[in-house]
Amino acid sequence: APVRVRVRVPAPGMSVPRRTAHSTPRMRPEDMKVYVVARDLGKVIDRIVARIAPQLKRVADHMERSMESAGLNLSEGLTAYRPGVKASAFEISRKETGEVRKAVSRALDRRGITQTEHDEAMAMSNSLIAMLTVMIKQQEKRKDEEH
Repeated sequence: APVRVRVRVPAPGMSVPRRTAHSTPRMRPEDMKVYVVARDLGKVIDRIVARIAPQLKRVADHMERSMESAGLNLSEGLTAYRPGVKASAFEISRKETGEVRKAVSRALDRRGITQTEHDEAMAMSNSLIAMLTVMIKQQEKRKDEEH
C-alpha cells in the first residue's frame, strides 16, 4: 500500500514555519569530504597491502588494521551527537591515521612499496589528519560553549 504523508502548506499570505533543529536536513557522512578522503586512502592502503612483499606481512597487517580503525572511528564521530564523544572519536581516527603513515614509511624503508605508492598514501593521510585536526578543534570549541 502506498505511504501517505501529510504536508502542511501555509495559507495564502502566511509565512512558512521556521525549521527547528530537528527538521534541518543533515549531510550524510558518505557525502562529507573527510569521509571521501578516508575512503580513498583506504583504497590506496588496500592496494598496497594486496601487493606488499611477504616478508613485510606484519607491517601490512598493522597498516590494514590501523586504516580500518581510522575509518570506523571517523564514522563513529560523524554520527555521534555530543561534542565530547565526537572529538574523542575523531582523535582516535587521527592517531590511527598517524599509525598508517608510519607503517607506509616503514614499508618504503624496507623496499616493500614504491616511492609513488608512499607519496600517494602520505599525501592523502596528511590531508585526512589536517581535516580531523580542524574537526577536533571545532568540537572542543562546541563543548566549551555548552558549559
